[in-house]
Amino acid sequence: SGKVLTVDLSSALDVGIVGYTYTVDLDAGFVTDAASPANDVAAITTKFKLLDVTGPSLASQSPADGATGVSSTSTIVLTFNEDVVAGAGNIEVRAVTSGVVQTIAARDTTQVNVNGKVVTITPLKQLPSAQSGETYKVLVDAAAITDVSSELNQFAGLGATDYSFDVADTVAPKLASGSPLVPAHNAVGVSLTTTVSLTFAEEVAVDVTAS
Repeated sequence: SGKVLTVDLSSALDVGIVGYTYTVDLDAGFVTDAASPANDVAAITTKFKLLDVTGPSLASQSPADGATGVSSTSTIVLTFNEDVVAGAGNIEVRAVTSGVVQTIAARDTTQVNVNGKVVTITPLKQLPSAQSGETYKVLVDAAAITDVSSELNQFAGLGATDYSFDVADTVAPKLASGSPLVPAHNAVGVSLTTTVSLTFAEEVAVDVTAS
């Protein structure tokens, strides 16, 4: 009305994951003045970019969530849906059985490499296997990864139940602590009917092909 032309959109603008740029084109003659005869307004083109308010989301990870038989020398790769940068938070790699926790600052370039959408985590310590394998959980603080927009929107992070994998069992069985041998080592006066047994620290099987 009057001097103001208002455009009512049929639907809300989509901000996208990096803040979309929109172009508004007005054809020549679409707007006129109130003179008689009317004078056409020349074509007008204007652009604007929406504020990026959407944080990055995780597209994939390697090893996969729930993977088994993972090598203890594997790197951890997180791939996002947009370019990201390291933030101020931490990344934790937790060994469930042993309880060992490696806390890595997201900005520690000796252990974390950020390249576009891909974050590669290479812990200085390998992911050792326990007696029957080891489950590792990867936790990421909400402030550890952000997008590259001026708003630095944060990745929501990974909690204790979001991402885990199992490292392959590469540790040979060991005799259990206490008294694993019957008869005991160097025992004397053993009965001729005694059953010989060995108790291990994990479940074992007999390799019938071994001599």
